[in-house]
Amino acid sequence: MEVGAAEATGSSSDVEFAPGVEAESDDELPASPLESVPPPPATNNDATGASRTDNTSRREHAIDIGWSETMPSNDLPEFTGTPGLRVELSPEQVSSPLNLFLLYITDEMLTVACAQTNLYFYQRAADVCLEGAAHAREWSNITPAELRVWLGILFTNSLHPYPSMPLYWSSKKLFGLDAVKSAMSLRRFEQIKRYLHLANTAAEPKRGTPHFDPLYKVRPWLDGLLKHSQELFSPSKQVSMDEMDVSFSGRCAYKSRIKYKRAGDGFLIYALCDADTGYTWSFRFTFDQPGAVEVGLSKTFNAVFQLMKQLPGKGFHVFVDNLYSSALLAEKLLAFGHLYTCTARADRIPNCVKQKALTGQAARQAHGTVKWASRRNVVALTYYDAKPVPMMTTAHHDLEVVTFTRPRCQVNPETHLPHTVDVELTRLNVIHDYNCFMDGVDVADQLRGYYSCSLKCMKWWHAIFYWIVDTAATNAYLLHKEGMKAQAASPMTHLEFMADLAESLLSTPHGKERSSSSSGAKRRRSADAAMDKPESRLIGSHMIRAIQGSSAKNPQRDCVRCKANGKRSRTNYECGTCNVGLHSDCFEEWHK
Repeated sequence: MEVGAAEATGSSSDVEFAPGVEAESDDELPASPLESVPPPPATNNDATGASRTDNTSRREHAIDIGWSETMPSNDLPEFTGTPGLRVELSPEQVSSPLNLFLLYITDEMLTVACAQTNLYFYQRAADVCLEGAAHAREWSNITPAELRVWLGILFTNSLHPYPSMPLYWSSKKLFGLDAVKSAMSLRRFEQIKRYLHLANTAAEPKRGTPHFDPLYKVRPWLDGLLKHSQELFSPSKQVSMDEMDVSFSGRCAYKSRIKYKRAGDGFLIYALCDADTGYTWSFRFTFDQPGAVEVGLSKTFNAVFQLMKQLPGKGFHVFVDNLYSSALLAEKLLAFGHLYTCTARADRIPNCVKQKALTGQAARQAHGTVKWASRRNVVALTYYDAKPVPMMTTAHHDLEVVTFTRPRCQVNPETHLPHTVDVELTRLNVIHDYNCFMDGVDVADQLRGYYSCSLKCMKWWHAIFYWIVDTAATNAYLLHKEGMKAQAASPMTHLEFMADLAESLLSTPHGKERSSSSSGAKRRRSADAAMDKPESRLIGSHMIRAIQGSSAKNPQRDCVRCKANGKRSRTNYECGTCNVGLHSDCFEEWHK
């Protein structure tokens, strides 16, 4: 949400700097009274401790310590980064969505996933008897090519989702999709989804042990995505950091209660994105191991500092919201060589710059008023727009008003028809930059949400797996746009890119297209043979029995006589000789 815009009146007088707070030159600045404010008077407290009033007074006094009215110099860190692609890509690679996607989800990552999926199946088969279970029949080791096809089906679902995945294999013309049917059978798709694993869970360190990792189940792919995202692209000078969320409504100890996100409850991620493109350059889950810890910073502020330390170069300018507002964090980032701008919470700025919220004529008169103070090259200020807007920055040491234009729809009084006109607006430079560069994470969320491959899941780490795949596809699309821009060519639209990617993945040859050796196919062939050769059901002895050879609690089969009459009906009985399903009242009729 943008803040601090007002219609221009032809001059910069819309913004009034509060008297006694900012002067035109350093010579006119008075002595800094805030640096020598005496501590609040001591009070006699009872045995229960300091009173609430005294604690509040001391806290407000601590906020004011060190702030002065001297504006810092404009000696800012020089930007040394090189925005754009960090690797040489051929025109064929840039124009191929599949090649770009495989730069993030590499063959090595696919091989690891296949090996762990196969291992998990055999571990599961050793622990539990899976013989006869529908999801375990005719199991064959999954290959990287087959996993590509499986991902292609996920992306197909993201382009035009169905209420349930089995509808893609439906015999109804309204739902069935030949591209999916010919690529993989429904049973194989569900097999892979059931047994998919990225790490050996049998070797997972237990909670409380030194090597415990809360993200162990997705660590190989999580680290792979992070590594490749940083190796392939370098962000521009302006970056933004905010929280991403992964929706998950199941039970998990790491899940957060999120009321302010559209996705609802799930997992929170500290994400660092390019402000110009929305490219997700670095990230860290809130419940992950903190790693290095900067002295004096809380867990939240430390996440910002550690992600900024990973940037390739100095002089980057990070924009954050008021959750990450901290003068100490701003000072440490500036000492490391990076700039910082944020909206601030009222209790994190000095009292001398705070403005009270007004109403009516008083609010209109206060519009545009700025109060500021500085401490160790950090500037804290409040700008009065519709209400006081607190800010904190190390990049704007020259507060000034900027004028910009914005299209507005107006109605022509003569023709009564709407038309667009450019309206001039004024805004403080620090607020203007914040509104322009703060939405990098929001853009990344928006692009990822357009064609998300996420499915409903009960395993918490599956939700993170889908997020990894979505982020890889989004970054691949942004890499495509940057590559085509460097070649002075027109890029694909997002829809065209995702459709090409899904089609390329589905067409990957894997040698297991619609296996005809499944037990279900055998039963169908057995039933069809019995219908084609009626003498087989008239010769020999036949005996009805409960369905055998299945571990299901209530095994059922299609009644072959009902099927011959043009309707489908399930039964718990079968003919042991014909090996076909039959109702008890259909048994005699079928063998006549």
